[in-house]
Amino acid sequence: MNIILINPPNIPFSEQRLLIEPIDVITLGTYLQEYNHHVKFLDMDCKKLNCDGLTKYIENEFMPDIVVVSYDYHIPLHTQKALENISEICNKLKEYNIKTIMIGKTVTYNPKIIDIIKFDVGIIGETESTIKNILNVDISNIEELSKISGIVFKNDNELVINEPSKEKYDLDRLPVPNRELADLKDYINIRSILTSRGCINKCDFCPTHNYWGSWRGKSAENVVKEIEYLIHNYNTEKIIFLDDNATANRKRMQKISNIIIEKKIKIKLGCLASINTYDKNTFELMYKAGFRWLHFGIESGSPKVLKNNNKNFDVNYAKRVIKEVKQIGFRVRTSFIFDLPTTTKEDMEKTIEFILETEPDEIRGHFLALRLGTTIYDKLSKEKEIPTQYIHSDKPLLENEKYTNSEMLQDIDILVNRLKDKDYKIVNLQHFSGFCEADVDFADENLYAVSPQDFIALIANADYVCTDSFHCTAFSIQYEKNFTVFHRFEKKDKNSTNTRLYSLLEQLDLGTRIIDDGQDIIPNAVDYSICNSLLKKQRVISSEYLQEALSARKKF
Repeated sequence: MNIILINPPNIPFSEQRLLIEPIDVITLGTYLQEYNHHVKFLDMDCKKLNCDGLTKYIENEFMPDIVVVSYDYHIPLHTQKALENISEICNKLKEYNIKTIMIGKTVTYNPKIIDIIKFDVGIIGETESTIKNILNVDISNIEELSKISGIVFKNDNELVINEPSKEKYDLDRLPVPNRELADLKDYINIRSILTSRGCINKCDFCPTHNYWGSWRGKSAENVVKEIEYLIHNYNTEKIIFLDDNATANRKRMQKISNIIIEKKIKIKLGCLASINTYDKNTFELMYKAGFRWLHFGIESGSPKVLKNNNKNFDVNYAKRVIKEVKQIGFRVRTSFIFDLPTTTKEDMEKTIEFILETEPDEIRGHFLALRLGTTIYDKLSKEKEIPTQYIHSDKPLLENEKYTNSEMLQDIDILVNRLKDKDYKIVNLQHFSGFCEADVDFADENLYAVSPQDFIALIANADYVCTDSFHCTAFSIQYEKNFTVFHRFEKKDKNSTNTRLYSLLEQLDLGTRIIDDGQDIIPNAVDYSICNSLLKKQRVISSEYLQEALSARKKF
C-alpha cells in the first residue's frame, strides 16, 4: 500500500534553524516499511508547503492510498492554528479519494474533532498496533473498522469511538528509524533518538503520563545499537535523546553509559532529565560516556506552586543538583513556566531568585501550554471555556486576579535585565595574520587550535560576536547572531581580503555592522527579517548559477 506520513505545516511555519527531524513520525514510517508498505514522509512544515504544494507532490511524485497526519504525537511542534491546515489537507485529499488517518494526543482526547477536521479514521493512544490493524482491512468497510480497538470514525452521521487496548507496544520490537525517509539536510546537524515512552512523574501541566502510561524504555543494547548506526551511516557527532525523561531508569542509563565506554564510542550526547532521578555516580558515568548537555524542567522556584501542580521535588535539592552537574562538566538548561496556576508575585520572586542563584547555562522561560490530556486542562475546562495551546504561547493565556499578566510581564522584564547585568565570558579566537600582542590578554579565554566543529559551536552558542573574519561573519548570519565586524586590513593593504566582507554585508543590507578603529561595538539587534529575505534571494541566484554551470559542463 502507498502511504504518505505528513508533518503538517505550522501557522506560522516553524523556524527552520531550530528544526530537528520529527523522529517520532520517521519511526512510525519505518515500522510501516517493515510490513512492506511503500512509505514516503513529507515534512510540509520544514519544506514550507501549503495544501497546493501537497497537491503537486501527489500528482507529480507519489500518489498514496492513505495519508497519515501526525499532530502532537510524541514531540509537540505545532500551534493550535495548525489544525486549520490539517482540515484543509483532509478535505483536499477527499477530492482524490485518498483516505486519511490522524494520530496524536488531540484526536485521542478530543475524538469529536473528526466533525471539524474530516479525517477518515483517528487513532486513540499509541499508534503501532492500531495502524497495523487498520491497514490490514478495507478502510472503507465500516463493519471491519468496528472490530478494531482504539479508533474513531464516522458511520454515516454516527460517531463511533472504539476504546483502545490497554496493551502497550514493546519498544524493543521497533526497528532503527530509517532516516532516509527525511531530507536530513533540512534540519539542524544534531540527530535525535527516542529510547523510551512515558514518565515516572505526573505533573498537572503535562499529558505524557496519561498518553503513554508508565515509563518504559528500549534495552541499553538497542539504544547503543542506534547510536552506532548514526555514527557509521551519517558521521553523526552529536545526538540528543528526545525522551520525556531519559534518566527515569537509573540502571538502564548506567548500562547505556558503560557500553559506550567499553566500546570506546566517541560521541557527544544530550538528554532531558528529571531532578528527582539525579544520582551523582550515574551522572558522572554519563559524562564519561559523552553526555554533555542536560535539560531540567524546573518550572517554578516556589515550593507552593510546585506542590499545587504536582511537580514533586525539593527546591533546595534542585539547586544542589544543578550546582553538582555543572561541576561535573555538563552544560545545563533549565525551563520555567511563569504562569502556572496559583502563582503570585511572591512565587515569581522565588523563581527569579532560583534562576539568579543557580546560573544555568541556558534558560527557557515559558507561558503555560494548555494541552488536552493534562490535569490542568481537564480541571479548568470544566469551569469555563478555555483555549487549547499545544506549544508554549508567547503570552499568558489565562488571567490571575491575584497576580495580573501585566504585573507578571513587568517582573519577567526585571529578570531579563538582571540576567543582562551578569558578566559574560569573553572568548578570543587567535589568528596570526596581522598578529597583535595586545589581543592576548584582554579575554577570559584565548583559544589557538580550534577545530571547525568547535569554531562553529562557539558562534552558535555566543550571545554576541565580534569578528574580522569572513567565515565567522557568515556563520553569525547563519545562526542569526548580533555581531560587529572590524576591518582586518588597512584599506590600502595590497593583501587585503576585506572586499568579500563588504560584498557579503552590503548584499544583505548589513553594511552598518562594520566599524572603524576606535568605534564602539554596535548595541542594536540585527533585523533578520530583512536579512533572511535577501539571503533567500541570493541562495536562489547561487543555485541557478551552479545548475547552469553544471549543465554547461555536461555538454562538453
